[in-house]
Amino acid sequence: MYSELKNVEIPIVTTLHEKLKWDYISSTEIDKLRDSYENPFITSILIESILKLNKDKGVDNSHVASIIHKLKRIESNEEFSKWLKGEKSFKLNQSDKAVTIKLIDFDDPTKNTYTITNQFKQSITHGVIENEKHIKPDIVLFVNGIPTTVIECKVLSTEDSTWYEGVKQLKRYQKHSPLLFIPNCFNVATDGHILKYAATGSPSKYFFEWKYDNGIPPEFDELQSEFYKYLEGNEYNPFIDSAIYGLFNHQSYLDLIQNFIVFETDDNVTIKKIARYQQFRATNKIVNRVADEDMKSGLIWHTQGSGKSLTMLFTAWKLRKHPKLNNPTVLIVVDRKDLDTQISGTFISAKLPNTKRANSIRELRQKLLDDRREVIISTVFKFSEMKDILVERENVIVLIDEAHRSQEGLNAIEMRGSLKNAYFFGFTGTPIDRSDHNTHRNFGLFPDGKKIERYLDLYNIRQSIDDGATVPVHYQLRNSKWHLDGVNLDKIIEKEYAFLNDEELDTLRERAGTYSTFMQKPERLKSIAEDLSRHFKEHTEPNGYKAQVVCFTRRACVTIKNHLDELIGSEISDIVFTGAQNDDDELRKFHYSSEEQKEIVRRYKNPDDPLKILLVQSMLLTGFDAPVEQVMYLDRPLRDHTLLQAIARTNRPYLNKQCGLIIDYCGILKHLDKALNFNEDEIESCLIDFDELKKKLPDLVDQFKNIFNGVEISNLWKCLKHIEDHKLETRLKQTYKELQVTYETIAPDPFLLDYHDDYKWATEIMVAWNQMNSNKKPDVSDYLASTRQLIQEHIDIGKINETAPIFVVDDNYLRKINELPPDREQRETLLEKRIRAVLRVKFGTLPVYKTLMERLDSIVKQKEESDRDIFEELKKLTGDLNHAIKEEDAMGVSKGEFALRQLVTEKVKIDDPIELSTLLNDAVEQHLFEGWQTQPTVQAEIKRDIILELAKYAKEHPEISIQPDDYSSFSQEAMKYVEKLF
Repeated sequence: MYSELKNVEIPIVTTLHEKLKWDYISSTEIDKLRDSYENPFITSILIESILKLNKDKGVDNSHVASIIHKLKRIESNEEFSKWLKGEKSFKLNQSDKAVTIKLIDFDDPTKNTYTITNQFKQSITHGVIENEKHIKPDIVLFVNGIPTTVIECKVLSTEDSTWYEGVKQLKRYQKHSPLLFIPNCFNVATDGHILKYAATGSPSKYFFEWKYDNGIPPEFDELQSEFYKYLEGNEYNPFIDSAIYGLFNHQSYLDLIQNFIVFETDDNVTIKKIARYQQFRATNKIVNRVADEDMKSGLIWHTQGSGKSLTMLFTAWKLRKHPKLNNPTVLIVVDRKDLDTQISGTFISAKLPNTKRANSIRELRQKLLDDRREVIISTVFKFSEMKDILVERENVIVLIDEAHRSQEGLNAIEMRGSLKNAYFFGFTGTPIDRSDHNTHRNFGLFPDGKKIERYLDLYNIRQSIDDGATVPVHYQLRNSKWHLDGVNLDKIIEKEYAFLNDEELDTLRERAGTYSTFMQKPERLKSIAEDLSRHFKEHTEPNGYKAQVVCFTRRACVTIKNHLDELIGSEISDIVFTGAQNDDDELRKFHYSSEEQKEIVRRYKNPDDPLKILLVQSMLLTGFDAPVEQVMYLDRPLRDHTLLQAIARTNRPYLNKQCGLIIDYCGILKHLDKALNFNEDEIESCLIDFDELKKKLPDLVDQFKNIFNGVEISNLWKCLKHIEDHKLETRLKQTYKELQVTYETIAPDPFLLDYHDDYKWATEIMVAWNQMNSNKKPDVSDYLASTRQLIQEHIDIGKINETAPIFVVDDNYLRKINELPPDREQRETLLEKRIRAVLRVKFGTLPVYKTLMERLDSIVKQKEESDRDIFEELKKLTGDLNHAIKEEDAMGVSKGEFALRQLVTEKVKIDDPIELSTLLNDAVEQHLFEGWQTQPTVQAEIKRDIILELAKYAKEHPEISIQPDDYSSFSQEAMKYVEKLF
């Protein structure tokens, strides 16, 4: 009934053709215009365009064949991009000067030819795809006969057919038919509901949605109505129409190609990048303001981690080329040397032409005196000696990074004095909104001086999280016996330093002996080190993430590190701080040079390096990006933008990273409004207080139940019919999503026990509705870890790949169950489910967990057959399970050898399994090499050697119980763990 062609591909082609004026030519007709399927160009259109666009330069028919021949010989996407942008030249005659060749007219979009086709054939030139000779991308867009975008379509009605599958198919196409993608600008994958785009060669994590309505006409709603009418009977919902309009209207499309694609080269590795919608939008707002508006400033308020450096690069690029601006000077101003280096690196690696770094005050003075027309990168502090310099030109545009910090001091005043008529644009993720310091006022004051523009462009925390550009940041207050009473701590925060600036706060720390003494009490710091090391080993490290510890003082850094060295080893952590002249020997041990600190940071950013914890006092709290960092252990009171920027160190997306986490040891986040003194509604939505979530959960459960008022909820079909008849799908999904996120964030707290059944029911309703409406399995990647576990336990929908978090069923949990009303059935059910949840995750990792699962099944079966009390047996099983987990944590050998040891204990039944398991381990390891698992011959050899080693040992030890008939079954069982763990 449904298909990619009918429900996704044809509607997109129709929108592009009917509404956006792309000419449609069938692939059959296009084939007639090509000399072979290897040639990706529509040759006749390309010839006509080159002649038309370069006629004024003397290009005629005699030159076109040579130009096209040159284009066909290009082997790199970066090189072809230069041709597309008009940056390459060609000699018409050997004796003449080379002329720049224009393949696209960016100044007058009407002079270009825009073509679309579907089911385009392209030869497979690398490798084989199931004996096929061609690939057939769903939709290809051409500008002047050059293929610039490939769109791959999927349809939701087919199982696992989502935009993500489209990305995987694009990857295969690029591998097998690279000639089509040498001229390519960017690719698109869509399932008709979600549309995502990314630069050529990008992995799936860099595909993003386009949410900017640029190019959508005022009558868009009417156009949609016409569109619905045109497709009547196809049951198609054009969810992606606005993205199609935004990306593929001629003006925006050419703008993206010309100004918003860069190639960054770092360590000889080149990565192609394309602007995300907020970068495109902000850049064009700045350029339009400079070119056409009276106001000469603006604030770009984009949350931390949203790509402000690239936005500044795109802006500088477009400003420098703008014809109205008469070769302007663009100043990039930062407030710290490390940011100067970082942004300079971005601009240099992207090869932005005419870009220079002012390395000294003298260099900056000279550039301004010489009236240099280029991009100049400088720190704000270099303006300290510019009082005598006055640049009166208006085509000077200043882009200021971290504008909330750098624009309050004398240097900023001097900068504005020297650049009297310049344009000033501030970039920040954390504007200050106070009467004395106000970022909005600094950059948003209208010319009349009476009104303030809050921002020229806003991209807030919630938008960034929704787009997947950052992850949410959760926070947890870790109470311990060393904490001050909450009321007293509040009084200290409010009375002592709530209204002080950073310098005054530092002075207070030195003089307020009571607070400083408390914060640095040796027993307290030891307690914190013990707690964070335990949390890190149990929760952070096992998932492959790293952590940062923000300490009260530099000495506290050293004290906590010394404890960590004893607890988890010295190689796991290191300290980065600024040394002082009078430091004692204990502090001087960490007086690293600048290069040594850079090496520490480099190691920390490397996921495979054993350095996993960085301790800091004030360094690396801003402008420091390490996506592998998930947790910040915070033991220093921070405030305002410093606090928000510090916690944003944990919000960078990374493999399987659902959120960043702030573990708060000093209580500063408990009263976020006072800590931040920051007026943005969305701030608290990214910092989640678990106590507040617990208060919220019962209301969310009730909201979900209220959807089904008057309905017999035990009847699934009545519930589904109720949703359908009353058009409750939107309400259902919104309510469930909020319930889901709240529940998942609290998990695995035993508090959830009272809401387990309600949440299970809500999940079953949601899954059933999705199944009924999409005729496919629900996209389990959209559910968080605990929901995956819940579905795996209760709903048969197929294999779930990712495991749920492990809940330790310890004495505290048993006490919690014992505190419940004395309902035997309830207690047994709760304990059985929790044990099974742990074993589901552990099953197959070691033999002992298989044995324990078999014991659990046996206990439950006995209960079902006789209805006898099994609570005590489950408690005993709980003890054995926790013992197994602790044994695994302290095993002291590789996991593979440990598995063999357990298997020997179980199957061979000897008291000391170490000798035999070591022999078996050695027999396995002599066959290992990279990729051995894919070699059946090697697997057979390992299996054979296990049997031979076992037989040899049995012959030497006749007292063991294993018989020759069991050798083969032992070897088969052992291979299950060998394949997983070696």
